[in-house]
Formats: sequence, C-alpha cells, structure tokens
Amino acid sequence: MKMKKSVIFLSLIFVTGFFTNIYGQELIKGTDDNFNEKVINSELPVVVYFWAEWKSECNKVTPIIKELSKEYVGLVNFVEVNVDNSKITASTFGVMDLPQIVLFKKGEKVAFINGLRTKNFISDWLNNYIN
Repeated sequence: MKMKKSVIFLSLIFVTGFFTNIYGQELIKGTDDNFNEKVINSELPVVVYFWAEWKSECNKVTPIIKELSKEYVGLVNFVEVNVDNSKITASTFGVMDLPQIVLFKKGEKVAFINGLRTKNFISDWLNNYIN
C-alpha cells in the first residue's frame, strides 16, 4: 500500500508540473494585505512588478512580465502590485518611478530596475541574480 501512495503522489507531482509548464504560472496579485505572505515569506526568489494602469510604459511591460512568469516556473515567483491599490507597499519599498521591477530573495530586496525595458534585458538582469 505504501508503494501505491508513493506512485500516486509522484504521478500528481508530474502531472501538476506538466500542466504548469504548458500553461505557465499566473502573475500573483500582490496587495498591502498579502505582500508579506507572497513575497517576504517566499522560499523562491520573487520578482515584484510595480505598475499602474495610467502609466503607458506599464502597458508595454505587463505582457513581458507575463511571458517571463511562464518561462521561470519553479525558479522565480512573479507578483504584480498595482500601486494605486497598494499604496502602503509601494511607499514602504520606495517606489517612485513606474514601472519598477524589484527582485526579492529570502525576503530581502536585492535589486531593482525602472522604466521600459525589453524582455531580453529583464531576463538577463534576472539571470544575473538567480544563477
């Protein structure tokens, strides 16, 4: 019986991983209420994307962040924070310019970039910190 449970458990891990890799991970919605849980307490590194609907550059960066979140499944979590809805979090981390992309590791802010950036630039920047 113990062997069957192990096989079933491993099968679930495989199937879950398979579907996650096909469909990717969704951007996690970060808020003032869940920031500690989703970012600070995360075992994986976390990319936090601070944005606002009214900022045109954010409208160009958002699809890039969504693509990257699918490419880094299992390596990095991606959290999006709308600064208009999460003013305490944005203020706490000194977000002054948008879009701002911040990397957290073990609950600490380790790096950030501001402004409109290409997918390759963001990916290279991220790889420098997670590899």
